[in-house]
Amino acid sequence: MSEFIAKFLAPILEKFKLASPAAYAIIAAILLTMFYFAKQATLFGVFALPTWAADAVQFLSMVAGILFSSQTFQYLPADEQAKRQKITSGTTRAEG
Repeated sequence: MSEFIAKFLAPILEKFKLASPAAYAIIAAILLTMFYFAKQATLFGVFALPTWAADAVQFLSMVAGILFSSQTFQYLPADEQAKRQKITSGTTRAEG
């Protein structure tokens, strides 16, 4: 199931990541922090979540972890991978 979600959302996320990397980083940090706090706060008894909400937080944090990782490149179509490879290869340091 997680691979299906990654294949569906990876192209959208990659386009957003390339168009606005600062906004992407801020949104990713906020979402992952919220998921982390929700999981840790329920673990330490700061507040209690209903079972359905705890399951939703667990699922969403898993999906966010997959999508915000650097491994979304493999789920892109071949033409998008080629474009992305061209962009990233131009930013590497020339040897010599």
